[in-house]
Amino acid sequence: MDLFLARKFVSSLLLPPTGFLVLALVGWLLAAWPGGRGGGGRRRRTWRRDVDRGLFGAGRGLDGDGASGRSGRWRQRLGLGLILVGIGLAIAATTWPVARLPANWLEAPYVDLDPAGQRLPVDRALAWQADPARAPQAIVMLTGGASTDGPRSDVDERLTGDTIERAIHTARLAKLTGLPVLVSGGRLRPTRDSLAGFSRTFIEKDLGVPVRWLEETSVDTPGNALYTARMLAPEGVHRVLLVSHATHMRRAQGLFEAQGFTVIPAPCCFIGRSATSAARWFWPTGEAMLASYTSSHEILGLIWYGLKGWPGSKEAH
Repeated sequence: MDLFLARKFVSSLLLPPTGFLVLALVGWLLAAWPGGRGGGGRRRRTWRRDVDRGLFGAGRGLDGDGASGRSGRWRQRLGLGLILVGIGLAIAATTWPVARLPANWLEAPYVDLDPAGQRLPVDRALAWQADPARAPQAIVMLTGGASTDGPRSDVDERLTGDTIERAIHTARLAKLTGLPVLVSGGRLRPTRDSLAGFSRTFIEKDLGVPVRWLEETSVDTPGNALYTARMLAPEGVHRVLLVSHATHMRRAQGLFEAQGFTVIPAPCCFIGRSATSAARWFWPTGEAMLASYTSSHEILGLIWYGLKGWPGSKEAH
């Protein structure tokens, strides 16, 4: 768990808006840092004199030395540039034109399996009927999160919206296909139940669909794939409908395929296609910021596995 939290902390420093603000902070430190070869007091005095002349002003420089002056001015210009870029990107990430770019790229390979909300696409259903060896054997739902309620609530925790959206999509697919359901998600903190357990209660009691398997060990997507493989492989289940948000599907599909699954993506909630009025398109919104954060997190994960390599199926045995 400590390693998990450490990874979350490091990634939070790289993702918007924090990553862009960190970039601006680095720029501020470069622009404000005194330079030169003299003592501390002399560096501060000559730095202030250099600032008084202007970041782009003329003069011999921080210590009266031309090379030192040029170095100081270059550092200040670079710092100013990083400040402008960092703040500019932080603001841009809160607008839909920017937020949609990475989201649309992540979601481009996928389509909703039941766009009408009541049936599977005809060509997909016919293909499965004609070739049962290629048809899915189970539905695997990846949980999102849960949060604690306030002191006046009658429950300790509740599922967050992302998990509820996936659960509704899973129940719909289960009713359409008749396939058994596995829910994957462990305990992110000491709670009375796992994410999979919370989700099963919601799916069975509120949506009327039975859940056959619970994977309650994982705390992240690689764990979802690893421990799901350990549960389903002994039962001969290798072809699954994988349910998650569309932006998450590239990474989730890659991790499950690395564990030996044949994945039929069943994404929900396409962020890049979210509708918004023209008047708000260039206006900063929290929804756009969340989309930017979510998409950047997934792209960072894809880059990481591209460099490190995808976990192999040998780890599941």
